[in-house]
Amino acid sequence: MQNTGLRGFIDQLFRYNEIAVVNEEVDTDLEIGAITRRTFDLQGPALLFTNIKGYPPTYRFFTGMVSTYRRYAIALGLDPQTSLKNIIREYYERIKHPIPPEEVNSGPCKENKMVGDDVDLLRFPVPKWNPKDGGKYIGTFGCVITKDPETGWVNMGVYRMMIHDRKSTGMFIVPAQHIGYHFSKYRRLNKPMPVAVAIGVDPVVVLAACGRFPFNVNELTMAGALGKQPVRVVKCETVDLEVPADSEIVLEGYVEPGKTKPEGPFGEYIGYYSGGVQERPVFEVKCITYRNDPINTGTLEGKPIVEDHIIMSIGNSALSRRALIDELGIPGVVDIAYHPWSPSNHLVVIATDGNPYPGHDKHVASALWGTKVGAGADWVIIVNKDIDITNLNEVIWAMCTRCKPDRDITIIPNFYDFAGLIPQGRDPEMIKQRRGLAKVIIDCRFPAWFRNDEIPPVSDFNEFPEDVRRKAIRLLDQLITRSQ
Repeated sequence: MQNTGLRGFIDQLFRYNEIAVVNEEVDTDLEIGAITRRTFDLQGPALLFTNIKGYPPTYRFFTGMVSTYRRYAIALGLDPQTSLKNIIREYYERIKHPIPPEEVNSGPCKENKMVGDDVDLLRFPVPKWNPKDGGKYIGTFGCVITKDPETGWVNMGVYRMMIHDRKSTGMFIVPAQHIGYHFSKYRRLNKPMPVAVAIGVDPVVVLAACGRFPFNVNELTMAGALGKQPVRVVKCETVDLEVPADSEIVLEGYVEPGKTKPEGPFGEYIGYYSGGVQERPVFEVKCITYRNDPINTGTLEGKPIVEDHIIMSIGNSALSRRALIDELGIPGVVDIAYHPWSPSNHLVVIATDGNPYPGHDKHVASALWGTKVGAGADWVIIVNKDIDITNLNEVIWAMCTRCKPDRDITIIPNFYDFAGLIPQGRDPEMIKQRRGLAKVIIDCRFPAWFRNDEIPPVSDFNEFPEDVRRKAIRLLDQLITRSQ
């Protein structure tokens, strides 16, 4: 597996016919957003815009990098036909082997440089994605890199950044996220927080940046794990941070404690415009380095299913599996899947080997909620291991036939909202009353006290003898081929 950078990945998408080039002139004001929304809704191709109004033809914009599971598989070097279950398993296996980044002296991201008064964020095509967005957002798919001022722990995440002017953007910092933890330390020290933003990187870098890894994990090491070799990094020009050497665009600067500007609203990942206009921290850009003929990247957020939901459903599934099975050793848990319609992290389905003891559902759910990755799971559905947890048809069947609502549904009120975004979509009164969200456990398994002979057999294709199944498959494949 080679980290070929964004351009190498785009070449791969052309090879698999997973990308479309948009040569017709488009405007950054809503038109790119509308076209992107449409390709997401149709599960269509990734898009490379080459004719952007007001910009030279050498300045391109790319979106939809991994907005389908096929392209996610390609990003990991897998066959595009790889099943969702196997993509999750591959992610899960790879992150067991972190690979530290490799520092190099220079890289393509250093080909051009703007410093001080020459800095101009407006040089690059940046969309206003949704009609009610507060402005143009350069930070929707950029990897934001910060460092703990006391321990040196490097964090990389994806956070929204609305352009204020040529030299500054908003920085959406949530206290519960790792960037919020870093920023709180800089505030106590009364020092500006150095920040680097890498835009247009190899997809494994973005996938790692979106992962909800525990404290003290450097996501660049996890990008190495997902790519199966070190990510090559170079030192920044003006801050003590390192970025992927093949980044298309790198922003460097500081977030000053106490300095804020109005930011928002923004069509967020939950499918609603969240947060309204609020005072939020400001990212002052001191330097921009970029490749010749740079390719800016970004993604549209909004009602599922969009790119973010595809990414998070896989990462959250694999990381929750590691937390519950490998780290906590919760009895009976065999598989976990988050669903992109939830969106991404609010509904999780967990398969178990039987129902080993009364209260097992609450043991499983409470363990999940105690992890960083599982803290945002509002709906926890638990099923027997014969259910394909990636198939919502099977999950709903189990819910309708194995769950007794007055016995098997538990509602736990007043949990916290991880990102501070959900109440505005679900219940505005929560904000006024300063209440948290409720959590729900839906146990869709046969009761713990059932004997094996009391569990009814399932009537489906798998109960037929193997030789009969093989013949049925062969005959149907032939008939379908003839009819096409």
